Amino acid sequence: MSTVTSTKSTTNISAAGIPIFDPRQIGNDSEVQTNIWTSESVYLYNDGMKKGVTSMKAHPYNKKITDFNMRAPNLPFQYSVEELEMMEMAMTDKILFCNNFLELKDPEKGWTKVTMYPYQENLLKTYDKYRWHLLKFPRQSGKTTTTIGEIVHFICFNTDKDVCIAAQSETVVNEIFSKVKSAFSAVPFFMQPGVRRWSDSKGIAEFDNGCRIKIGVASESVFQGFSLNLVFIDEFAYIPESKIKKFWINLYPALLKDETSRCIIASTPNGRNLFFELWQNAVKKKNNFVTSHIQWTDVPRKQSLDEFKKETISMIGLEGWLMGFECSFDTQLKSIFSTKTQLMLRTEQNKVEENVNDFWTDPDESPYNISFHKKIPFDLKNDKFVIGVDIGEGLEEDYSTLKIRKVVYNKQTKRLNYKLIGIFHDNTYSVQDFAKNLVKFLMTEVDTDNIKLIVENNNYGAELFLTIEMMKMSGEDLFDEFCIAQFYRASKEDFEKGIRWNKENKKTAVRNYKTFITTQEFDDTHPESINESMNFGRFKNGTYAAQYGHDDLVMADITIAYYIKNQTYDSFIKDCLVELKPLTEKEIIEKERKENKWNYEHNGFQLKKHTNKNKNSIMQEKLKKRYKMDN
Repeated sequence: MSTVTSTKSTTNISAAGIPIFDPRQIGNDSEVQTNIWTSESVYLYNDGMKKGVTSMKAHPYNKKITDFNMRAPNLPFQYSVEELEMMEMAMTDKILFCNNFLELKDPEKGWTKVTMYPYQENLLKTYDKYRWHLLKFPRQSGKTTTTIGEIVHFICFNTDKDVCIAAQSETVVNEIFSKVKSAFSAVPFFMQPGVRRWSDSKGIAEFDNGCRIKIGVASESVFQGFSLNLVFIDEFAYIPESKIKKFWINLYPALLKDETSRCIIASTPNGRNLFFELWQNAVKKKNNFVTSHIQWTDVPRKQSLDEFKKETISMIGLEGWLMGFECSFDTQLKSIFSTKTQLMLRTEQNKVEENVNDFWTDPDESPYNISFHKKIPFDLKNDKFVIGVDIGEGLEEDYSTLKIRKVVYNKQTKRLNYKLIGIFHDNTYSVQDFAKNLVKFLMTEVDTDNIKLIVENNNYGAELFLTIEMMKMSGEDLFDEFCIAQFYRASKEDFEKGIRWNKENKKTAVRNYKTFITTQEFDDTHPESINESMNFGRFKNGTYAAQYGHDDLVMADITIAYYIKNQTYDSFIKDCLVELKPLTEKEIIEKERKENKWNYEHNGFQLKKHTNKNKNSIMQEKLKKRYKMDN
């Protein structure tokens, strides 16, 4: 680029053949008005300001805004071909825009270029796909930065749209407005729309493309007179109870009226208030919100996770940690897993979520609505399986669940592992329909001699067993019910099908499940299942449950874990160990010796010991004779 030192009006040509207007040159006012700005002209203006040139009559920036350089409104500007191409790329690729053009001014570090973490990029993709968003991110995770990137992109590449930002206090909403301002000012000059006004005191910004930003403390009429094209409400859970319901009741109908509007609600939990209600209903698919949530372990940090947790708790207390970083709606709930185990689960979940279809089949592809793992080999007819069953009433409320785990022998640990290979998870099946579907699957696809079915029998288990019994009575040829695990019931002084939970055995079962996950005897590669396990914990009163939403996927595993550790009625797990454990050379020789112990061959005659079956038959005959003699 040529440097102009003369004060006479001359014309310079850029490499692209565009005349360069040099604002450092002195010309008459009419010349100034007719000159067309380019990015080179803006560079020359900035260069002149640095060198103390005071005679410039043309300015590319809005001079009423003194803290940041922002493009003046309606400025004649000539874009280069490269700039137009870059604008098109940035407009269509929000992640590219944020990773290359988003900067924030830090009071201590100065201007810092933003680099999105994978979970922030995923959040931007979610913003594009849906209208209604609920964010439950831990503190210091970048949720506000991501949303600022969304807002700045929205303002730069739209026309005649309004962005409305609300929070619980002026301090919070003004801080967000200030960050949007600094981020917008750092966008390349050619990408910025001109700024008509930016009033920090009145909480409004207006642009020459017709877009506006309005901020305010949450109240009934805070956005009156503005279109709700993009609404961002931060720290929703901390808006006072006296204001939040009236604010939301007035805002929601206006959002609903405009089908193009989008709403982003973000917060860390603050007890079981309206934010909790919206989140709970979103998880249950009872409203239109899409939930986005990450764990504090997902956020890269300079400290080790344990050091960070310990230091933070020492500064803000356990309750502050649980709300702000564990994102707990109920600070009395404590996760059953250690930080290390949580990180292991989340790492696995993130890997699978990148492309779920590479790991799990679509349940609609199965006649039984079961999703199967694609990367773990299994043979339903010949492998050994434990199947946990948790039954819900259906009717689009509670889910009925199957967790199918393949039993394998781990040569390194010399113990059995249980690989998750199949999941049924549906809340539209009635108990009767679920029972019929289960029977059909077992009769058609598996060898019931190779499985153990472990059923939770507190609520709907009896209805499941009754349905199966009725099918038998109607003449259907069903499986041998010995494949259903039985547990001792003290009140009956006998064994019965299924497990009935009480406070004590559930505590034992949860401890078993925790051990299996921690030692990786149980794997978990199903994203929804991992979400439930991370949301499952112990309350102060000693009970175990989900903090919100469902826990049926977890309970199916807890049922399996209890059976494995506390089987007393049958020897299925012990038999699996005997069958799956490879024999050593010494054991093979010993086995052959025992098998041939009573074999005798001479002159063509061969004598063999009796088989167990024959032995049993002889014993049964002796018992029958003894019974007749006694009677």
